[in-house]
Amino acid sequence: MGLLLGLQHFANYSDLATRQREQTVVLNGFSSRMDEVAAQSVTNSVWDEAIVHLDNKFDPKWANENIGEYFLNNETFQFSYVLDHNDQGRFAMVGDKVAPSASSSEIAPDVSQLLLNVRARERLRQARGTTPGETLRDPL
Repeated sequence: MGLLLGLQHFANYSDLATRQREQTVVLNGFSSRMDEVAAQSVTNSVWDEAIVHLDNKFDPKWANENIGEYFLNNETFQFSYVLDHNDQGRFAMVGDKVAPSASSSEIAPDVSQLLLNVRARERLRQARGTTPGETLRDPL
């Protein structure tokens, strides 16, 4: 009888330990992927060249190749948008197709607060200037 109780306890403990390990692996995987996406977004969206082709004079071909296709093929983003300084759509890619730039209005309600926060932080950074060693690659 003692042997059966011991085996039962061992089985229960083993199941619990296995479940906890699996949950930890899954959570670590999600966390790592979130960090990857954040890093990719920052490093790939601050190119100096992007200013020339997206802000100074909008180049839709460049936006397609370097934003839409790049993020789709290299980062597996399902959609990408380029907004102007007034948060109006300039370029959109949904899946592997260029979409009307106005389609960015479909996600506007979901990202409006994020855009407000980023714009406010941009204004603060501009007001205080940059410190030695700080670059636009430093996330907001």
